Amino acid sequence: MKLVVWVNLYKDCSYYNDWKRGIANQIDKDFEIYFNVEHACRDSDAVLCLDIDDIPQPALTHVAKLNARQHDITAFAMRMFGEKTGWFGKMVDVNDYNVWGLGNTVWRSNILKSALPINQELDMPDWDAVTRACKEGARLHFEGLPLIHYRMYGQNKNLIELDGVYVWGK
Repeated sequence: MKLVVWVNLYKDCSYYNDWKRGIANQIDKDFEIYFNVEHACRDSDAVLCLDIDDIPQPALTHVAKLNARQHDITAFAMRMFGEKTGWFGKMVDVNDYNVWGLGNTVWRSNILKSALPINQELDMPDWDAVTRACKEGARLHFEGLPLIHYRMYGQNKNLIELDGVYVWGK
């Protein structure tokens, strides 16, 4: 299975070195990195979507391939941490939050291609893409292993600041 990691870049890439270390430490190193989602879909069997400000854990690409062989779209559990507060010990999972984003999922390439173009005009374009894929019959799966460390900071749209501490907003 050919896996491409598509990186969702932000204007502020100050966390790039953390992401790069996480990618370099993958136990399965048989993947390519793309910055263009259309090219990622064209050149692969599966696309692992990651955000540049999060930290992939060593087994992520291996487990992503295993899931892409069986499921159309898989979302990964994420362990949250804050730049000011450190580890929260809270794991983001499908029971508490909508985790179907473009920063923590692996898609079969043909399914992701059918959800393109991604409408950047929306507040949550990733959820729109997943919804459109489901309308076309895509099957969803949730992987409970926290293979992505989700960085919480002020630029994340889903965060609310309470007394200087960022918390996940519902």
